[in-house]
Amino acid sequence: MKKIIISTFAISALLFTTSCEDDFDKDVQDIVVTSGEANFKNYVSIGNSLTSGYRDNALYIDGQNESYPNIIAGQMKLAGGGNFVQPLMADNNGGLVLLGNTIQSTKLYIKSFTNGFSGYYKCCRNSYYKCFN
Repeated sequence: MKKIIISTFAISALLFTTSCEDDFDKDVQDIVVTSGEANFKNYVSIGNSLTSGYRDNALYIDGQNESYPNIIAGQMKLAGGGNFVQPLMADNNGGLVLLGNTIQSTKLYIKSFTNGFSGYYKCCRNSYYKCFN
């Protein structure tokens, strides 16, 4: 048993030290992107809320611009793909809006961390209004 533990440790140490070499001799900006034999002219993305860029319990422009279909389409465009047309939300609020005025934002979790408060789960479990109003 002792030999197995020692040999496992030695092999792990050897693999760890050899895997620490980097292969970033070339800058990635210098790499020429080609499509090969693939045709990237058309790309259709079908899916659920994850596909549309839904985050922070809402759908807004920043989330849609950072959705994975938009990222994939951007990479395909580098290889000769066409334009990716994605319907975007009208605003970047992501919350409840009435006549252009934000009634309730959905980004409370993010705002609580930027203000230095990290007790969101503990706080909201008890009372929402006690914590944020």
